[in-house]
Amino acid sequence: MLRIGLVTSSSVLQSGGDQDILTIHSTMLGSGLDSAIVAWDDDVNWRDFDCVILRSPWDYSQRFDEFSNWLKDVSAHTRVANSPELVHWNLDKRYLFDLADRGIAVVPSTLCPDLTTCRDAIKAHSGMIVVKPTISNGSQQTGLFAVGDPLALTLCEEILACGKQVLVQPAIDAIQHDAERCLLFFAGEFSHAFQKCAILEAGGGYRGGESRTTTRPATVSSEEVRLAQRTLAVIGTIAEDCGWSKDAQTPLYARVDVVTPEDGNPLLLEAELFEPYFHLRHSQGSADRFVRAVHRQLAAKTQTQSSL
Repeated sequence: MLRIGLVTSSSVLQSGGDQDILTIHSTMLGSGLDSAIVAWDDDVNWRDFDCVILRSPWDYSQRFDEFSNWLKDVSAHTRVANSPELVHWNLDKRYLFDLADRGIAVVPSTLCPDLTTCRDAIKAHSGMIVVKPTISNGSQQTGLFAVGDPLALTLCEEILACGKQVLVQPAIDAIQHDAERCLLFFAGEFSHAFQKCAILEAGGGYRGGESRTTTRPATVSSEEVRLAQRTLAVIGTIAEDCGWSKDAQTPLYARVDVVTPEDGNPLLLEAELFEPYFHLRHSQGSADRFVRAVHRQLAAKTQTQSSL
């Protein structure tokens, strides 16, 4: 029986913050896989697992160097999904520029390595902007501001002081109207989608005073699905061109977040290939679809190894 480690973090385990992982764990056990929920920062013999699947190591952005070293170490002992090469690329939102260079319609973004560039990027916009770090999760250090709001530059200073770079983007009105759509793909096949409600409060901070995401099931347009599929195809091409593993070319899981402006075509917000929440509760059978994808990818890997 194949043994699978579902990777979270000690802090998430203590808070019970990942409900998806419990559903995946029980579904795997019922499908004939020996599954265990393990924390990346715990004392674990990773050689005991045939594969570890990164699910909710959500403190990685605060412990970036430590997590990066762990990922390198664990990949020397067992198979990791998604693949470490893909994860390292996806950890930093500068990957958006790689996708844009290959024709993906990405929300316009300016990369700012210093305060002068931040100031110029902010002045180049009108209306509302979003300021965020290139490395973060859960909308940490992310703010929605009017161009003339001095707090936008204050947030840039805070991000730069943490050793990170800044992204400045125009705010998309449709996001504030709860139009962000998150499309889940398992082994390249579309599974389900959900709607993410707006979280940022104008002037900095979060609606309701805390970073709490509200979601509900969503129906997506054919144009949004095509954008997500094109994004995954380009990611596969990037992986192949970079000489990454076959696993990187078709990720076990991917969440592609898109928004369609009221007067335009769909735009890519993010392609999350590392630790996205699946929101399995929004789609009946989605846990089964994910576990079937795990079986398919493990079987394909075993077949490849046996033919060598």
